[in-house]
Amino acid sequence: MVSSGPEAKSFDCAYQLAAAALGEGLQVYLYYMDEGVRGVRDQRVQTLKAKGAQLFACAYSAQRREIAIDESAVFSGLATVSDIMASTDRFLSFT
Repeated sequence: MVSSGPEAKSFDCAYQLAAAALGEGLQVYLYYMDEGVRGVRDQRVQTLKAKGAQLFACAYSAQRREIAIDESAVFSGLATVSDIMASTDRFLSFT
């Protein structure tokens, strides 16, 4: 889960870790919320998607920030992040 904006060190840390995990052949699910939704269209994030990461974004966070809902990620509610948390081996939060 990434809740920091694309200019934050933690956002880049999430990117680096996700890229490394994908390089190891692991499944990666990313959920962007709060300020993190501003980075869903970021080239780093879209590169992860192209490499097989599953991208989700909080629809409410996007609406509050007047970010258009499009194909850059699956926009959904917090129930999705709850489902992701329940079905993963590891869950990390970058704030």
